[in-house]
Amino acid sequence: MIIAIRDITRSDFAIASQPTCHCLEIPPDYMSLYNEVFVNFGPHSRRTMDQNISAAAIGWNLGPKLQFEIGYLLEYFPETTGILGRYHHVVQINLISTLPFSRRKLSR
Repeated sequence: MIIAIRDITRSDFAIASQPTCHCLEIPPDYMSLYNEVFVNFGPHSRRTMDQNISAAAIGWNLGPKLQFEIGYLLEYFPETTGILGRYHHVVQINLISTLPFSRRKLSR
C-alpha cells in the first residue's frame, strides 16, 4: 500500500500600477508564485518525494472573472537510485476563468 500526499502552495502579489519595465505595453496586475510537492509513504513506495513542481508567472485581470498568465514552470522528478533526477523546463500560458459553468435549476 502506498499513501500519497500532495501539498500545494500558491501566493499572488499585486503589482503597483507604475511599470518599472517599459518592455510591456500593458503592465501586469499581479505576480504568482506556486509550489507543489508530491510525497509517497508506505512499504511499497520506491521513493519518498515523487515530484516537485515550482512556477512563477505574471498576470493580467481581463475582467472580474477572467485572468491571463504567462510564466515559467519547473518540474523535478527524482530518480529511485539517488537524489539526481529529471528536470522539465516549461513556458506556461494560462487562461483562468471563475465563471459558473454549472447549470442552474430553472424555476417555473
